[in-house]
Amino acid sequence: MPSPRTLVRALVALAMLAVLLPQARPAVALDAATFIAKTAAWAQAEEKAHGVPASVAMAQAMLESGMGESGLTKNANNWFGIKCSSTVSPYQNGCYSVSTTEYDSNGNPYTVVAKFRKYDTPELSFIDHGYFLSRLSRYAKAFLYKDNPDRFIVEVHLGGYATDPQYANKVINIMTKYNLYQYNITPPSTAPSELAIRPQLKAFTDATASVTGLLSPDGAGREIQVQALTAEGWTTVTSAAAGSRGQFSLPLDHAKSNAGKVTYRVVAAAAQGQLTSAEFVLERVGRVLVQPVTTVMVTQTTQLRGSASGYVGRPIVAQVLVDGVWQDHAAGTVSSSGTFALQLAVGQAEAGTWSVRAVVTAADGKTYPSTIVKATWVPDVYTTEGTHDYNGRQWRTRCEPYSGTTRCFTDIWASTVKVVSGKFVKTSDWTFNNMTYLPSPRSMWATNPLGGYGTPGPKTFTWTSDGREWKAECDTATTGAGGCRAYILADVITSSQTSSGTWRYAWQRTWVFNNIVRFS
Repeated sequence: MPSPRTLVRALVALAMLAVLLPQARPAVALDAATFIAKTAAWAQAEEKAHGVPASVAMAQAMLESGMGESGLTKNANNWFGIKCSSTVSPYQNGCYSVSTTEYDSNGNPYTVVAKFRKYDTPELSFIDHGYFLSRLSRYAKAFLYKDNPDRFIVEVHLGGYATDPQYANKVINIMTKYNLYQYNITPPSTAPSELAIRPQLKAFTDATASVTGLLSPDGAGREIQVQALTAEGWTTVTSAAAGSRGQFSLPLDHAKSNAGKVTYRVVAAAAQGQLTSAEFVLERVGRVLVQPVTTVMVTQTTQLRGSASGYVGRPIVAQVLVDGVWQDHAAGTVSSSGTFALQLAVGQAEAGTWSVRAVVTAADGKTYPSTIVKATWVPDVYTTEGTHDYNGRQWRTRCEPYSGTTRCFTDIWASTVKVVSGKFVKTSDWTFNNMTYLPSPRSMWATNPLGGYGTPGPKTFTWTSDGREWKAECDTATTGAGGCRAYILADVITSSQTSSGTWRYAWQRTWVFNNIVRFS
């Protein structure tokens, strides 16, 4: 067995070795200069083999691979995000699955898991990039512009290479930022300027929509206009100067709050004169959104609230799913602010949960439903004996016969403040909340102020009994038709929190809710 001294020497040696060994460091993305030096030859080989401008290949690789540090690049040598398909490339070696961000037809991002091509070496990824683009007919137009890298990537984008509406502009900006054009083998174009656009064709009302494009060659700083076809004819709705390479992205926001279609075109002030794009139509689709429905007790109503962007003034209904069939329940009109509030009473008679939605009718007669939400009615905690959970609170109710009806006493578990030995003490305990008289004929209350003396109609009044002051209201907005609520004037302890966080207590004389009378 080694001696203690030997063990100490061994431990010291291990500690020194740990200090001398190189420490693992977090991975850092390649800087631009290193990335360019590493990929320029691969990109130029791709241009020689397939005609893809080297600047485009390098900029796309920068964007798609995250400067060579993406998981797809490191694990599959895939520098361009090319997916696997039914057509197998001679350069790939299987597929690799990874999460990726896509964009729907409205320009909204979403995440999916997709399969991407896998390569043995980075060089094969570059060669396959050119092979991929050159063999698909949808990218054929790009190869008419091998001497114009900016237009080349715009046509690749138009061919469906990426769903990001700003993809081509991002690639152009990278080529510009790092002057990647210097690595192209093909001399730059000297042809007259041409206008190319990629418009968004569908969007939700009030959402951002845009048209991206390029005026090239010689489009830098030139005015680009977006015009909408209105009742007065073509009207310029926005304009801006093109970027340093003639690239642009302009909003399509004419009548953006209205559901429907708007016809647009783009006009560019080119060196040789005005250039006008083909007309295109942006369809704005309204959205019906609903909020969660507040849980209420049976006998009560609740509301289906939400917004119907693009459908101001249009009819809207609340629907309830009954035995698998959607049934109209309450109708209304979308307000001038695009909101609505529809009464829900389906659960007034019986506790339960129902599926509900809102459906708006557009001007063309088409109907558009919202998402489905749940509406829940729970047992009446004031009249159902037992302990209940409602709105995050605990309730306890007991009932007993009273004259020709039944009355129920309801307590609530709450924080209370009591005076103990002359001091205010805060505790949690069951405390009286109110008393409820179950539905009975008004005539039974003809001599009792708690029931409004049995007479119908809205009223509020006070009286004194056994030296105590009382107040009641009947058939009002607070009580609803067919009921009374009574309050007693009492001394209660109120609390307030100071700026330092401590609590301050004081006595206050105020009206305190005491009981409910319901009429049959």
